[in-house]
Amino acid sequence: MSKIRKGQQGLSLMEALVAMLVASIVLAAGSTLVIKALQITDLVMVRAEMQQDGRAAINSILKDLSLSGTGMPIGGVQLPTGTGSTKSLFACSGGVCFLRNHFFPGNHMYPVLPDPNDGNVQQGTPDALTMVYLDRTVNLGTSTSINASGSQIDLANVAGVNIGDLIILSNVHGSAIGMVTNVLANSNSLVFANSDPLNINQPSAANGNIAALQDPGPGNKYPVTTAARILVISYYLQQSPGPDGTFGNDDDNWQLMRQVNGQQPVPVMDGVENLQVTYDVYDDTANNSSSTLVTNTKTANGTPGLIRKVNVVLNARSTRKAGPTKSLIHLTLAAAVSPRNLSFRDRYK
Repeated sequence: MSKIRKGQQGLSLMEALVAMLVASIVLAAGSTLVIKALQITDLVMVRAEMQQDGRAAINSILKDLSLSGTGMPIGGVQLPTGTGSTKSLFACSGGVCFLRNHFFPGNHMYPVLPDPNDGNVQQGTPDALTMVYLDRTVNLGTSTSINASGSQIDLANVAGVNIGDLIILSNVHGSAIGMVTNVLANSNSLVFANSDPLNINQPSAANGNIAALQDPGPGNKYPVTTAARILVISYYLQQSPGPDGTFGNDDDNWQLMRQVNGQQPVPVMDGVENLQVTYDVYDDTANNSSSTLVTNTKTANGTPGLIRKVNVVLNARSTRKAGPTKSLIHLTLAAAVSPRNLSFRDRYK
């Protein structure tokens, strides 16, 4: 058996303990760095997802806003008024209205309808926003016949029209809105029966209904009348309790919702905890232009027909906690749009 030479002895117990201590310190530091890196990576991913979802949500709002008023008469359309009329509704479906303020001001359908502090939430006062424009994906053309009460209109083609759609009828006497309650495909007819879900069709109203588009005098004749589908779109926030069943906790579900005509609303983005909208209004007909511009007003200064610019701020929060501090991440996006059909005026007419 060979003898162990001097210098070939193994580690002593003390040396082994010191080595193990140093190795454990290095490993602990390395694992801490790895954990920190993973947490930061997770934070970056959450922020990136929020940025992507937030931009998609605000772009959806801006796209609809940019079309506001398209194909509509300047200043909007008067809904049924006078003797026999009642208030029409928006942002409602199946007998449920999703906004506290779901009546058209003055029963007038403006291209943009402000709804300050009107989100469907338990905490906070987020705004809601409603806009109206022509849907150019459906071509209805000119009517061939309209009955005396305005409850049925015959067209050359009704393809693409569904029950619950809103139709704008226009002729030399003005414009009127009807809600489709039935589609008679065999005869290419649209029915606008009384007591529709949004209370748009009111044949007994004195003014503002489809029957008001008739020529004056006996005969119940209508001049040439065009038909087109319009979209009334509302954006609002909806808050629902999380798994604990109570409001006001971090697990609450906040959603930005989009609702069209009389349809059910659909979520646009989760984690939107605030929506703030202000308006710039301007009176083109006033003599002193410097005194007629009002900016950043929540109510459009009570004159929605004078809205020229809409400013939107969207506040989002992550749906889960992330980062080294394991906290909710917050993000703010802001944008503004001047809808061409509201801001442009042909001054040469």
